Amino acid sequence: MTDTKTRRIFLVDDESVILQTLSMILSIKGYEIVAEQDSGKAAEFVQTDEFAEFDLMISDVRMDPVNGLDLLKIAKEKHPGVPVIMLSAFGTSKNTTIARELGASEFLHKPFKPNEVLAAVARALPT
Repeated sequence: MTDTKTRRIFLVDDESVILQTLSMILSIKGYEIVAEQDSGKAAEFVQTDEFAEFDLMISDVRMDPVNGLDLLKIAKEKHPGVPVIMLSAFGTSKNTTIARELGASEFLHKPFKPNEVLAAVARALPT
């Protein structure tokens, strides 16, 4: 029997153009997208039981009031089964290392190509 459940992805980035771009790339491939531009609201949502219903979170690193690494930490503490992909235009090796240590599945650098995002999502999502 084939699982036809639509995969749900929670996107967090303080740049609306990034949210729109990711939403478009992923929606075309059939993913259900929920996007949040306010990292404070995202941090509140990640702590809820509803977040556990998501298959993946993609988050920027540099955001206020809650940065992406703190958001990743909250997500992994509350819902360790939800994979997380981190994005950054400032992809230092230190940030990449910290993100991996906190449990990030992938770390993508901005600007990204659509096929890079789709490949990272495919690797992060359990089959």
